[in-house]
Amino acid sequence: MSARRGRAAWRRRILGALRAAGVDAVRVAPGSLLLSRRGGDWQAVDKAFGHYLVHRHVAGILAMYRVNCVIDVGANRGQYARQLRQAGYGGNIASFEPVPDDYARLAAAARGDERWTVHPYALGR
Repeated sequence: MSARRGRAAWRRRILGALRAAGVDAVRVAPGSLLLSRRGGDWQAVDKAFGHYLVHRHVAGILAMYRVNCVIDVGANRGQYARQLRQAGYGGNIASFEPVPDDYARLAAAARGDERWTVHPYALGR
């Protein structure tokens, strides 16, 4: 049996096992599958995957242009900065959030990340 046939047989067995377990699989890129429970909400899965890809794309563009600092204005609780980190951005992040409760959560999120500074200020004209 050729290597290609062997991989195809292996792939059929894996997909069959997933289907038997109640999981649907959709190929989204070479070597990548998106999994969802059968009868699950594919719109929600697709939206979450799209959200993930957007941040990966932004992190890639930042790397391509050698951006070394992102200014996060109205940082809220640090969601955007955390997503950039998860997507692989390793540069500096300066986050600004004037609302005291949100600033406290933002500061907690940035704790331990030496390249992420937070400031309790609003930025504007």
